[in-house]
Amino acid sequence: MNIGMNNLIAPYLNDLRLISKMKIGQSLLINNSSISIYEFGWYNWLLRKWYNVNKQEVIRYIATLFRNIGDIVDNLKEEAKYRDTINNIYEQVEKSLVGIHNLSITYKNYPELQVKIESLVEDQILPVMKKINTLAGVNRKIKYGERVMSSEDTQA
Repeated sequence: MNIGMNNLIAPYLNDLRLISKMKIGQSLLINNSSISIYEFGWYNWLLRKWYNVNKQEVIRYIATLFRNIGDIVDNLKEEAKYRDTINNIYEQVEKSLVGIHNLSITYKNYPELQVKIESLVEDQILPVMKKINTLAGVNRKIKYGERVMSSEDTQA
């Protein structure tokens, strides 16, 4: 992987790896532009209040993360030297869908948040995955929750 590109994408890949680890009943705590996983409880509620982080902020953070990843993908060229980078980004985005789906289930009592998460998946994440597939010259199946689609089924 190109060292300059590696340094550029490393923080995004780390966030994606963390998001992929979220289980049902967990969410993200955002602190100084870094994230960590937390489970709901009084202590964690107090931390969220202290750092002024709410459920909406979590979704905004994830949306910004994927917007930034989309910008990086847009700037990659179809050169062989980026093939590993492209595949690494795809792999981490794909794994993060599990955590995002779990977050949607966690927020089941908040339909407006579920709609925002679904919009995030449909309007940002799946198109990024399609762009990556196009750059890599492949048509991988994309799974989100119970849905499985090819990159041709997604919009870009």
